[in-house]
Amino acid sequence: MRGEFRPGDMRHLTSNTTKIRAAGYRPEVKLEEGIQCYIDWIRSQSDIRDYFTEAEQILKSKGIVHRVEVGNA
Repeated sequence: MRGEFRPGDMRHLTSNTTKIRAAGYRPEVKLEEGIQCYIDWIRSQSDIRDYFTEAEQILKSKGIVHRVEVGNA
């Protein structure tokens, strides 16, 4: 963990579809299929390391990324 974050970013997320299913929603794509589609899309993109490196530098230069000290746990 690098101890960097953007204010407002979620650190942890757990999905629960109970309420939306109660409202009548039914997924049309199985989870495994959706994940595979996402992986295929990621693989079709250019080298994402270049994108994230550039984006990280832009966010840091604008003061959007903050740093906290992370102790050894």
